[in-house]
Amino acid sequence: MMRSMREGVHSKIIKIVLFGLLTMAVFGLVLMDVGGFFRGGMGNTNVATVAGSSISSTEFQRHVQRVLSNQGITPADAYNFGYIDQILDNEIARTVISNATVDQGVLVGDDAVAQQINTMIAPLLQSNPEASKKDILQRVLMNQGISETEFVNAIRHEIANSTLQSAIQAGGALVTRDELVALYQLRNESRSINAVILKNADMTDIKPADEAVLTVFYDAARVRYAKPETRTMTIAVLSEKQVRDTMDISDEELRTEYDRNIAQYRTAEKRVLQQAVLTDQADAEAVKAKMDAGATLKDAVKSHTGKTDAYLGESEFERAGLIENIADGAFGANVGDVVGPLQTPLGWHILVLTKINAPDTTPFEKVKADLKKEMLQIRLSDEILATANQIDDRLAAGESLDDIVKSMNLDVTKIGAVHNDGSTPDKKDGMAAFDKDRGAILETAFSVESGETAPVMEISGGRFAAVRVDSVTPLSYTPYEEVKDEIAKGWMDDQRATANRDRAQKLQQAVAGGEKTLEQAAKDLGLSVQSFNGIKAGAEPKAPMNTATLAAVFDGVQGETMMAPVDGGFLVGTITAINIPTADKISDQDLRPISDSITRTAGNEFMAVYVNHLEDKYGVKINRRMLDLMFGPESGTVAQ
Repeated sequence: MMRSMREGVHSKIIKIVLFGLLTMAVFGLVLMDVGGFFRGGMGNTNVATVAGSSISSTEFQRHVQRVLSNQGITPADAYNFGYIDQILDNEIARTVISNATVDQGVLVGDDAVAQQINTMIAPLLQSNPEASKKDILQRVLMNQGISETEFVNAIRHEIANSTLQSAIQAGGALVTRDELVALYQLRNESRSINAVILKNADMTDIKPADEAVLTVFYDAARVRYAKPETRTMTIAVLSEKQVRDTMDISDEELRTEYDRNIAQYRTAEKRVLQQAVLTDQADAEAVKAKMDAGATLKDAVKSHTGKTDAYLGESEFERAGLIENIADGAFGANVGDVVGPLQTPLGWHILVLTKINAPDTTPFEKVKADLKKEMLQIRLSDEILATANQIDDRLAAGESLDDIVKSMNLDVTKIGAVHNDGSTPDKKDGMAAFDKDRGAILETAFSVESGETAPVMEISGGRFAAVRVDSVTPLSYTPYEEVKDEIAKGWMDDQRATANRDRAQKLQQAVAGGEKTLEQAAKDLGLSVQSFNGIKAGAEPKAPMNTATLAAVFDGVQGETMMAPVDGGFLVGTITAINIPTADKISDQDLRPISDSITRTAGNEFMAVYVNHLEDKYGVKINRRMLDLMFGPESGTVAQ
């Protein structure tokens, strides 16, 4: 397993995939599998192909491990819960939407990218006031393991994706006011009841059970008194600190790496453009004519349309960031030239070239320090993986974990007795020290024998861990004699509840049949009728009512006698009033929360349908067999 993970350590695609998923979570993209997503098999080791590009099994497996390590869930559980499919769905959706933004001519200028990056690093700047923006950005790049160019391109793509998504989701606001009023009335309906509360505790004539009955009761409810299996373990952790101090990179190596990746330090020619987009060709021609007469682009737009909405301001663009006809016009012009009108899927564009920024190359000395940090980080990842492989080999050769810990100065944590969910026998969290990795560690610890050390596994924070099970306490049951009093009380509570239910049913039948009024029936029992007014369907129930009580109240019919459970007993009563808000007294402000909620939901459904259309358009194939081999029941047979 360690060797297969090593193969993907330098994959830039995985770095972009990880960042893309995180950014999509920020933008709140909710995608569903409409019309069937998994189609076709592929006889290779890729998990999917999207628009002709492949997602390899190595890339996807490493991506899944990183995502799951932050959520405390094992790959096997993630597969069973459908989360593996969701991760792949999100990545494929992100890819097809990116393709659509290019086809639709969605352009994102450098100013917008810079603003988004500033927003993202602002909290880090506040918590580190002594650091500069450049320092903070470098930390982000190192943590993500990507270059500045990759980072900027990822931000640009995600802003474009979000822009297109917002346009599609805007179609969700289609609900009429009458429909909103009806929903508001349903959610804000209130009811009043007169009722008698019959408490289980009042049933005092129940005789205690004898020993034979309690023994049977214990056997029937034995699972309540189970003491689940517990295990103690030793966890040895390999982290960066064990290898960092032994590493260095010479100037010669840095220069070689710089020369090999010189394209990364070159900036392409950029052009600063003013831009206006008109929906109609005639309007665009009219604006162009005003410019020919000497007006600026902004003034020409305002003069012709009466407003400046179509004027998009000034931004800097590389040729690669523009669609073909816009790029040809912008990069074939001279400073001061007016280009257009040019047609794109967004409308008719008019451009003014205001400045040309020539291509440039950042000198070696300026990037030397940052390059060294990046290379050290990559080499550190290599060294940690190599060391983890070495630990695996030494364990496989029969060397004890204690000897390996001493020779490599590994961090060691002793975990006391825990159940398979991480809780201790006294109901505390026994895995707090490994909260992000609890699922994977516990699954490993409960799959090996006492005294055995499991193979090295990757955990959060770029660390690796070897888990040894030190002891196992099997499943057992609390003896009858120790819980006899508790069993007697439980039996008595059950008998009182059963007797009280019979009493409540008889009272309900007498009132519903007209034999007695609710007041007369209550008086015969030495009880009184209580009034509960203004009960709201969506409100938190007040004692002694609970959610089951509210469900019964709002399912009932006014005037009928009803029976419902309450905390510690039962309620028998009648619904005396049903109040529904009057339509003409419901304001737009009252309706706004409902409207916003429906708009979001419908917008997400629109987006799901659109993504499904894009998947058909660009071509998506999923290798279900490979996913099953990687994460399903057969995953143990995959070569590691």
